[in-house]
Amino acid sequence: PLLRGVLDEDTYKKIYDDLDDTVVNDGVDKSKFKGYYTVALFGIDSRDDKMDAGVNSDSIIIVSINQDTGKIVMSSIYRDTWLNIPDEDGSSSERFRKINSAFCTGGAQAAINTLNTNLDLNISDYITINFEGLATIIDMLGGIDISITEDERYYINHYMDENMAVTGIKSSYVKKSGQVHLDGLQATAYCRIRYTAGNDFKRASRQREVIMAIEEQAKKADLATLTDVFNVAIDDVYTNIKTDDFMELLTNITKYRIVAEDGFPQ
Repeated sequence: PLLRGVLDEDTYKKIYDDLDDTVVNDGVDKSKFKGYYTVALFGIDSRDDKMDAGVNSDSIIIVSINQDTGKIVMSSIYRDTWLNIPDEDGSSSERFRKINSAFCTGGAQAAINTLNTNLDLNISDYITINFEGLATIIDMLGGIDISITEDERYYINHYMDENMAVTGIKSSYVKKSGQVHLDGLQATAYCRIRYTAGNDFKRASRQREVIMAIEEQAKKADLATLTDVFNVAIDDVYTNIKTDDFMELLTNITKYRIVAEDGFPQ
């Protein structure tokens, strides 16, 4: 609401969606979620300005935050996992398809409905980000340090021309393997790799690795820098989390730490 009058109405609607029709599984014991804040992260393969339905969510990560301790657990849902995609009213459709198609069919709401229905969750909040948004955040934090293999270096460079064309951001090829410092576009290319050993399991692991590296860099930044990152990157983010809640998380960022990460099914 604070942004009304600052943003034009179309941009405001693009950023905020209240998800009035989110399906929560009534059979879930809600007491097990007490004290936790859970949010779904969607990384989308968007080649234009589409941030909702019409594109696949090739990265799906459930983030669970213990609000008392600040401990964070991340779990990827592998994009090729076959789940029952509910109908628009949330009823069972018996249509088993790849989970990434739920977002393509009905955007974040359909994807969250699928997660809640199949996995006994009660998620209502989400963040969706595209290639440009991820690259911008990493660049504004000064890049990230990652250890890469020679195969990974090859595929990072394989994606670079397309990444630059899609985002309009300039970058360069990675010259060596081992411990390297990646800029935003190079790190985004790293997140896209799934042709080495491990296929999509390894790609999802790379995506979580990049998030942990971003966390490390963000904790080194002051609040003014983090606020700048938020203000610039929001154009490439589609979310129903309000600005005040984002700022509270940023203000208390040192309280939080990622303590575990894995993928489903495993």
